[in-house]
Amino acid sequence: MAAISSSMKNNEVLPGVHRPTMRVDLFKAAIKGNNKVLIRHLGLPPEAPTEIQVTIETSDPVSQQVVAEYQDAQYEIQSATRFGDTLLHLLITNRHNVLVLKVFAKDMSLLKAHNNKLDTPLHCAAMVGNYEVIGELIRLAPSVVSDVLKETNENGDTALHVAASNNHEGVVRELMKLNTEAAHKENKQGFSPLYIATVEGYTYVVETMLKLDGTLACTQFSDGTFPVHVAARMGYRDLVKHFLEEYPDDAMWLDCCGKNLFHVAAEQDNEELSTKVFTILH
Repeated sequence: MAAISSSMKNNEVLPGVHRPTMRVDLFKAAIKGNNKVLIRHLGLPPEAPTEIQVTIETSDPVSQQVVAEYQDAQYEIQSATRFGDTLLHLLITNRHNVLVLKVFAKDMSLLKAHNNKLDTPLHCAAMVGNYEVIGELIRLAPSVVSDVLKETNENGDTALHVAASNNHEGVVRELMKLNTEAAHKENKQGFSPLYIATVEGYTYVVETMLKLDGTLACTQFSDGTFPVHVAARMGYRDLVKHFLEEYPDDAMWLDCCGKNLFHVAAEQDNEELSTKVFTILH
């Protein structure tokens, strides 16, 4: 079979651009993970890809029918629901991961597609905790996933914000192994993924983030506090203990009001926490 031009694979539909309306049978197939229907209409490979191959153009006359079939399939693969969800949004949300990889190999630009809430499929994976498919997508095309990780939804959240908000440690781990800089990005409220996880008391998420980027422990948040201050104000003793054991210098950091961790702990009327901090400070 003649190869398809790589330029056709980059037929990207930008955010805000009208997409074809998704057919009902394709929508149902994406929800249920109907492999046969999607293979028939989209020309997907029978097996999940092990690598992304870049093909070259051909002038072979025999390929014209192949190109026409590809264009028909490409039209369908670019379709979306009335909520703006593409096939990749639906497949990832419903954890049909083998089909996700097939569709991604067919058109990598779909990973950058935004729905009506400006969520990309990567946001959807983070929302449901689908770390397995994120790991596979990173393995197949790390640069593509890294680019999509910079994309934000209507709240200014990246996929890492979403993962941190939903206590999905596995997703946080996969995304931060790819790009630790994402952990420093703030959303429209001025919250970073670490700030969100710390406020919520998601100990494993915080520990994973700090393990992959220790500089986060001494990063000042937009409200003038440091992570250990936030943990103390929220009364999370386990988190404070982790900060002090792994990053004892954190106890000396001053917030925007000139308060260190001991001051913050004392304000919480928590004798155990205050004693722990006092011991380290002295």
